[in-house]
Amino acid sequence: MQGLETIACPLCAHSEHARTTGENGYHLVQCLACRFLYVNPRPPLEAIDEAAKTGMHATERGSLKVVGRFDARKVAFYRKRLFELFGEEYLRESKPRWLDIGAGYGELVAAVEAAGATAIGLEPCLPKQRDAVARGLDVRAIALDELTEPFDVVSLINVFSHLPDPREFLGAVSRLVRPGGNLMLVTGNGADIPAEQLPRPLDLPDHLVFAGESHLERLLTELGFRIARVNRYDEFMPESRLVLFVKNAAKTILGRPRRTPTRGSAFRSLFIRAIREE
Repeated sequence: MQGLETIACPLCAHSEHARTTGENGYHLVQCLACRFLYVNPRPPLEAIDEAAKTGMHATERGSLKVVGRFDARKVAFYRKRLFELFGEEYLRESKPRWLDIGAGYGELVAAVEAAGATAIGLEPCLPKQRDAVARGLDVRAIALDELTEPFDVVSLINVFSHLPDPREFLGAVSRLVRPGGNLMLVTGNGADIPAEQLPRPLDLPDHLVFAGESHLERLLTELGFRIARVNRYDEFMPESRLVLFVKNAAKTILGRPRRTPTRGSAFRSLFIRAIREE
C-alpha cells in the first residue's frame, strides 16, 4: 500500500501513541494522552473520500469491499430502538423532521417513516444510495453544506468510526440540528475496552477511529450538546448464536474473516441522544 500518511490523534492532536493491534496491513494505535484509538498511518483523505463513494478500500491483500444489501430486518429493529431512545409518542405525535447521515440502503429512513415522521438520508456510497432511491426512499448523494434548513433530529448510525476528523465533521453536523433538537449518535465503546476484546473483524481502514463513552460525551458537550440519554446494548443488532455460527462457517469456506460475538464481552453498542442547547 502506497502513500499512507502518519497523523496525530484526530481527537486531541497529541502525537505520542502506542500500537494495540492491526488488520489488513494497517495498525490501530492508542493515543497516550486521551486514550482514543485510531488507524495510523492511514490512507490520505483523497483515498478515504473515494472509498466512501465506491465502498472499496485498499488493503495489503488487495481490497476490502463494504457494499452489502438492503436488510428488511433492520427496519423493525431500528423502529424498536428509536422508541426506546425517544419514546413512541415523540415520533408519532411530534412528527419530527429527520436527517439520517450515512443512511446506507435507507433502513433507518424507512423506520422513521413507518413511525409516522418524515426523513431524508445522505449516503456517499453510490451503489447504496441508488439502491435506496430505487426502493422509493429519499436518500441523497449530496454534501452536508448543500443542506440549509435545520432538522429536529439528525442521526448517525455506526458512522463515527468512519470519520477521519470526528470533531470537524460533528461540528458541521451540529449546525443542521435546530436549537432544542436532537442528535442521535450510535457507535461502540471501543476505546473503553482492551484491544483484544474489540469485535472482529475491525474492518480497517474502513473504520478509522474508535471512541470511548467519555470521549463522545466530552466531544458532544464541547459542540454545544447535552446528553439526554444513553442506551447501552451488548450487541448492535441481536443475532442468534446459530445464525452467527452458520455465517462464520460460510466465511471460513470463502476465506473471509470470521465475526466474533460481542455478547458477554465488555463491548457495548451505545445509542446516544443528545440535545442541542438553546
